[in-house]
Amino acid sequence: MTDRAWIWREEQPMPGIRKPRPSSRYGPLSASHQQMILPSLPTIPRVWQDLPPDDPDVLQLFRRESLSVPRNSRRRPPAYLVQPFSMHWFLAAERLRYGGPGRWIPRVMEFGKHSGETLLALGRNLGTDAAQFAKCGAKVVICNNNADELQLIRRNFYLRDLAIRAHHAPYTHLPLEDGSVDVVQLDGLLHEMDNPALAVQEIYRVLKPGGKVVAVVPARPRRWQTVRNPRPFHAGLGSAELKRLFLPHFIEHRRLRRHMRKREIWWGYRWLPKQWLENCFGRYWILKAFKPVNVSQFMEERDVA
Repeated sequence: MTDRAWIWREEQPMPGIRKPRPSSRYGPLSASHQQMILPSLPTIPRVWQDLPPDDPDVLQLFRRESLSVPRNSRRRPPAYLVQPFSMHWFLAAERLRYGGPGRWIPRVMEFGKHSGETLLALGRNLGTDAAQFAKCGAKVVICNNNADELQLIRRNFYLRDLAIRAHHAPYTHLPLEDGSVDVVQLDGLLHEMDNPALAVQEIYRVLKPGGKVVAVVPARPRRWQTVRNPRPFHAGLGSAELKRLFLPHFIEHRRLRRHMRKREIWWGYRWLPKQWLENCFGRYWILKAFKPVNVSQFMEERDVA
């Protein structure tokens, strides 16, 4: 019997790689036009060049992007870790990120509801969520203060054949005009900053009136959760802290708590519905809020109140 999976691997081109246009139909392309359509593949930063799949730094990046639990260091690396920073490597991280306990991400993040809008992605990641927005038609702008991670984000988007506008800038001084962004997607950034209120003010500045911010922040675990949870107790934000950051500027706050593995829950609670357990013990806070359409009227009403 023929192995169909083997035929697919041999005959199908790697996803995300664009075939060159046949010159007999379209004619030769100029050098400037060819560079615009087929830019060169962004190279891997020198820090991560020529590293094997089981290198600790590569594994740490993969686990952070795929939201997977750290494995025992004595075990062999998992089979899905192929050539680091290749198309299959990014797709493997995406498959793990949106599978299992991460099935809530496409529904809650609303990837398909921002077609044609300008989306600003902030955070220490490799652009997996931003790529889903770009696939659905959003105009993605990414700002990152780490040049090496920004290079990997460019490489991820190039392999997926997606457009991106990337800026190397601090999160407290974004190189964008006032009111130029429709949506801001914030991924795991506020809990790492000394003064996260400055980043929230900068997000408020670049958002259009009526624009939306979607923030995903690690939630501070309960004390008893630290026994079976690899996260330290103070790694994350509490519900009150997150509310205080966005309350002065934004309206229509909605907070959710998601991403939970049942083995991290005390056995006496495991019989409860998963949705209840996620609301109490989820790993991440998801906050959705909007910038007021009439900012001056909102400020006057807030001062009166």
